Amino acid sequence: MSAARAGDVMLAVSELAANTIRHGPGHGRLRMRSVDGLLRCLVSDDGPGSGTWPVRQGHGLWVVRAVADQFTVAGSPRGSLVTAAFAIPQ
Repeated sequence: MSAARAGDVMLAVSELAANTIRHGPGHGRLRMRSVDGLLRCLVSDDGPGSGTWPVRQGHGLWVVRAVADQFTVAGSPRGSLVTAAFAIPQ
């Protein structure tokens, strides 16, 4: 992975962690794993989240969506799970 692409990963993880603190319970979990040629960054928390999508307060999730190759948001009353995936060069 190039240095620039690694910077995209770091930016995305930072934004997702910040959202967990700001919109969630103030703490969360980060899991990173390599699956099928993708580096998957999963950030989850047990908080209610903002309750709406898209969140209008900032641009964090917009930035993550722009730099990631795949992006999903799943929310429920029991918490949120956001996944950003990045292709791993062969």
